[in-house]
Amino acid sequence: MRRELGLTQQAMADDLEVSASYVALLERNQRPLTVPLLLRLASVYRLDIADLAADESGDYAKRLGEVLRDPIFADIDLPALEVADVATNFPGVTEALLRLHHAYVREQRALAEQRASGGASTENDPIGEARRFVAAHRN
Repeated sequence: MRRELGLTQQAMADDLEVSASYVALLERNQRPLTVPLLLRLASVYRLDIADLAADESGDYAKRLGEVLRDPIFADIDLPALEVADVATNFPGVTEALLRLHHAYVREQRALAEQRASGGASTENDPIGEARRFVAAHRN
């Protein structure tokens, strides 16, 4: 929320009358958000407490779990609890991973469609290009 408001940790700390290090600890889930601080947060930034209670981590955990079931990750032990922890504690990293995987899947589909249509040109084929280079240089 601090980033969405365009505030530094120090500016938010000043607004909430706490230390900047305390704001940093809150952001890393190393300190609990107390009720008095929650009320001050809602008051200072004119927020609806219900909006603050919205928890997207369950959706993030579900989406991240689906992504991590991709065969590319098959050899990695990824317990559901760890996936949920990442989604809850690092929503920005989770969103980045989701976007990265989406781009990967999109490119894989485009490549498969190109190959299926017979449109794979040899000049855009890195494997074919490497083979031609090796053949042309006799090893």
